[in-house]
Amino acid sequence: MVIVIRAGGGGTRLWPVSRKAKPKQYHALVGEKTLLRDTYERIAPALSAPEELYVSIGKGFHELLKQEVPEVLDANVIAEPAKQNTGPAVALEVAMIARSHGDDTVIATLPSDDFISDPEAFQQLLHRTEGFLQEHPEYIVTPGIKPTKVDTGYSYMKAGQRLDADGEEAIFTVED
Repeated sequence: MVIVIRAGGGGTRLWPVSRKAKPKQYHALVGEKTLLRDTYERIAPALSAPEELYVSIGKGFHELLKQEVPEVLDANVIAEPAKQNTGPAVALEVAMIARSHGDDTVIATLPSDDFISDPEAFQQLLHRTEGFLQEHPEYIVTPGIKPTKVDTGYSYMKAGQRLDADGEEAIFTVED
């Protein structure tokens, strides 16, 4: 599996802490590690080789990236040519990875600013999802949690048919 950390956002909703020169993923908001470093350390055990790690960044952030995640290979830094939000960024990531790793590569594209309270469970989820996608490459999988409150700043998914036969964390289709 190839893992992409998406770190191209401007973090504008966290102003004044997050600024154009240093978006939120380059700040330590919980603990002493930056959000980006924390994300890397959370996913690192799921990587079997340095070539499996990519980081997608905005223009002009290569130095900040290398300060926070020196482990990423220069060839695996994806510099977004323009801020176009998540969809176009993911399309660019997939195109670049397919070119270098092949069309059948399982790709996990993860935000750099999520808070994950149980990193080990998250790593197990990544491993389980990779196995599912190797057997069922026609699907796209996105993790979800049951919301505890209504928030208009987020989108919601409605679980449909269960696709996997076992496991506590189920894989479902998403209903319209």
